Amino acid sequence: MNQLSAKSATIQWERPACHVDHYRLEYKTDKGKPVIGNIPDTESSRALTGLIPGTKYNVSLCCIRHKTESEKCTFTFTTAPDVPVIEPQPGSTSILLSWSQFKGNADSFEITCQNQDNEEEKQSVKLHGEMRKHTFKDLSENSKYAGEIWVNLESHRSKPYEWESLTSSKPAAGSQPIATVARSEGYISFSLKLVQKESKAPEGAVSGASDSVCLVVTAISARDLQIIGQTSKSNNYCSGFVYPEGDKKALKTKTSTGCNPTWKGAMQFHAPSVEALRNKCLQLNVMEKYRFEKDVSVGGIRLNMGTGKHNGYSVDWMDSTDQEQEIWQSLLDSTPGTEIPAELPIRSLDS
Repeated sequence: MNQLSAKSATIQWERPACHVDHYRLEYKTDKGKPVIGNIPDTESSRALTGLIPGTKYNVSLCCIRHKTESEKCTFTFTTAPDVPVIEPQPGSTSILLSWSQFKGNADSFEITCQNQDNEEEKQSVKLHGEMRKHTFKDLSENSKYAGEIWVNLESHRSKPYEWESLTSSKPAAGSQPIATVARSEGYISFSLKLVQKESKAPEGAVSGASDSVCLVVTAISARDLQIIGQTSKSNNYCSGFVYPEGDKKALKTKTSTGCNPTWKGAMQFHAPSVEALRNKCLQLNVMEKYRFEKDVSVGGIRLNMGTGKHNGYSVDWMDSTDQEQEIWQSLLDSTPGTEIPAELPIRSLDS
């Protein structure tokens, strides 16, 4: 291999001593269709272009002589990770960085945040490769910040992408317009329980069975929702998902109306064990439903251990309040089948 980048790679080989008609090169991703090409016998290298960043490719090369193939030489390579483009969203004392358009694979992201007027005010964080946003908090008002983000994948480290942003000043008391009043006031009620599921072990295994659990969320309702600009007939629903899987596997209740809704439907999430749930997070969101526009989050809750980390990486979603942590701990300590009722204040969630 030579000249490996995010979207291209050059393959080189030694020409055999005997005469060949041509070479046949084949390469593909684990799930993609193979690309096959014939190469003249006078060449000993080939540039592959249009590759996917951060992706493993399987390659085979053989000689063709009198329509007979030689033994194939096979190997793999992984393209370098692409550089994510940061989209800063500054507040008065925080900056939300997102790179939602990043499509490549990553083992981890490393991000720095530096106050340009104060060398001592610097933060850095290492995030899991599935993350697509992070909020730097406790920043100074009306200050310029800059930093870099890198992608790590196997032995590769991407070039840094530089970002910068400017925090704002807090509005004076009484100057905040009605439209920006916090939408997260209100309470959400629900019931949690763990259901033990016994599954047969693979044939030949020493143990006769292995245990997994199902987290069930029922009796979901809310009260005193502050729904700005909407009537008592406002449509809303509750969505739920488990991190680190994220909202790609979100479940939803049926729609209800008003500021004190009761939502029909239960949510079920599976985990390999109760212990595995200690490293996960259940997020419930109260959503306003719009007919012709994107649904809007009123607020929500996150139930987890509140450690701020997942598998050693800093993550935004391990940020439970004391009340939320208490409910989550009660669930993990409970006997399977025991109902854990709860009512918690909903809050604004950054991600």
